[in-house]
Amino acid sequence: MRAFRWVALMALASVAGCSIGGVPVFQTVNEHLQFPPNVVLKVPVGTKVQDTDWVPAAMKEEKVSTGSLTTIQFIRGGQTMATATEWLTYQNIMKAPYRSPADYLEALKKEYKCLATYNVLQQSESEILFEIHQPPCGGETRPATHLFRVILGKVNVFWISYNAWLADFAPPQRQAARTLLQSFALIEN
Repeated sequence: MRAFRWVALMALASVAGCSIGGVPVFQTVNEHLQFPPNVVLKVPVGTKVQDTDWVPAAMKEEKVSTGSLTTIQFIRGGQTMATATEWLTYQNIMKAPYRSPADYLEALKKEYKCLATYNVLQQSESEILFEIHQPPCGGETRPATHLFRVILGKVNVFWISYNAWLADFAPPQRQAARTLLQSFALIEN
């Protein structure tokens, strides 16, 4: 009976907008990434896109153990997935029980079946930026290089990656990719 009273009291406090120690009793967090202007989520029919714009090529939503996973593949305007030499991937997943961005990198390494090299470029408590060099693997005859930015929100984890069919990025391409990934901004409502 005492547990029921506590739950009822907390629910009532939540409805009344009460807080404990300045922290709301229940708080809904709504967060998303703000995309840079050249990453277009929807292209209206008849709209001409620039070759420098990133447009959606594929989208997939699936249920996973922590909730749902949304994946969107972007390619340059005027290309197809078959002809694209570079692509941008956005993923949003409910936060798994990992403690730090580095934990997500370690989990990725365990899932990755190909021999690859990993290089952490930047890391903080809520983000990690790293590069993966992947040799031809799994039926793919080309090497690939991926630049990942993982952002830990309060309830979501956002993965954004710039990917190219190259053994390595040229320095200007790496800097442009890094600038693009850094231009995604976490927004909390």
